[in-house]
Amino acid sequence: METTTLTDLARRFPKTDIHHRGDAGDSLTWVCYTLPTSSGNVNIWLDSGELEGGNAIDGVVVSPTNDAPRADCPGIEIGDGPVALDAGVWLGATRSAVLGRLGAPSRVYRSMLYYDFQTPLRDRPKDCSVAGELAIKIEGDRITRLWANRTTSC
Repeated sequence: METTTLTDLARRFPKTDIHHRGDAGDSLTWVCYTLPTSSGNVNIWLDSGELEGGNAIDGVVVSPTNDAPRADCPGIEIGDGPVALDAGVWLGATRSAVLGRLGAPSRVYRSMLYYDFQTPLRDRPKDCSVAGELAIKIEGDRITRLWANRTTSC
């Protein structure tokens, strides 16, 4: 995140529509894709908020869907192999697999596990850091939805 832009995605996947709503602090720009997986279709929304200028990707939402690809969320093929976030988790993974991979969450609320992080950046000025969150919805002991965001600030 934060290096790939929505414009990069639109160039890579020509059917991409870039959507936008709000302005200033409420500004959000996003694209949506439908991915076929072995367990059914998955919608992936990649978004960019005001801090990233509405272009660099700083968030992702992943959710299963029964819907076929549509004009505002086209189907794409991304190649062979399993799909996963950098954290190594994906829809359908068990709660114990998540805990084994990521350890104890920063907090738990109902069916949600939240992993928060903030760390200084070594290759930037002293006051630069990266912060983010991974939110995981667990139902029936399996991941059913993912949210992730990351923001670099200086």
